[in-house]
Amino acid sequence: MTPEHLIEKLRNLKLFTSVHHVTTFECYRETTSGEAQRVIVEIHDAGPNATAGLRYSCVATTDGKAATGNSHASLDVVLATVHWGDLG
Repeated sequence: MTPEHLIEKLRNLKLFTSVHHVTTFECYRETTSGEAQRVIVEIHDAGPNATAGLRYSCVATTDGKAATGNSHASLDVVLATVHWGDLG
């Protein structure tokens, strides 16, 4: 069963106000001081029938800091609006 089908099944239970499939990525970037920084990036997918077409959102965390952006129907737009600089 696909994540989209599972999202709809959970929504149909009428128990939750929001349902997302979350995919997590472990990423590394170089800080301004030249050190490697681990960043956990979560892509939240509310499925093709998401409210107001806001299917995707993103949360990136590292070292007690977090960065988010705007929810959108396009994952490209979501990734482009994440405030990556908030990670330090």
